[in-house]
Amino acid sequence: MARTLPDHEACGHTLYRLSCDQYESLLAESGRGCQICGLPSSEMPDGKLYIDHGGAPGNWPVRGLLCISCNSRLKHGMAFSPKAGRYLEDAWYARQCRQLGISIDGRPEPPAGTAVQDNFGNFWVKELSFWQQIRPNKAGRKNAYAWTGLNALCGPFNLHPVDCLGNVTLPLGDLEAVAHALRERLPAELMHHLGRLLQSQNHLSVN
Repeated sequence: MARTLPDHEACGHTLYRLSCDQYESLLAESGRGCQICGLPSSEMPDGKLYIDHGGAPGNWPVRGLLCISCNSRLKHGMAFSPKAGRYLEDAWYARQCRQLGISIDGRPEPPAGTAVQDNFGNFWVKELSFWQQIRPNKAGRKNAYAWTGLNALCGPFNLHPVDCLGNVTLPLGDLEAVAHALRERLPAELMHHLGRLLQSQNHLSVN
């Protein structure tokens, strides 16, 4: 994808769980100027605005893009001017949650055997009480989180149920139809994990 330079010269935005598309959207929304005082990014020391975050646990709750001065003054999340107050009330991450109709605390936890995909393309499968990241062709320990921890890591609006039949998601009443769709559409590694989980629950065969 095209990147706005120098703002998007590197992908440090991933530390705040922002995909490249999300970061470009923020740059466009801000007009490449501080979202409180309007100072352009070209006047920043490195030509970039600061990614401001806060209001919920984790790095994902990005509020917007600010100059170094406004970012420092919002260190404790307290409005220092009417414009700062309006900025805090209309935080970017809160708008993303509202648009999807979900709480900033996350969606209700899906049942075991369900898969979700985050905004970086990673798949997560629920095994017992934890969500494990599927890492095809990668050795080593797999990341595992409770549902609250996964939401705190990724942000609730960045977790999407795996869509296997177009406009319906797992789990479905017609489990054999799900098995067929999974075989056709999902990565082999994710297919293997879902198959093992569903078989352990005596649901269906996906081989």
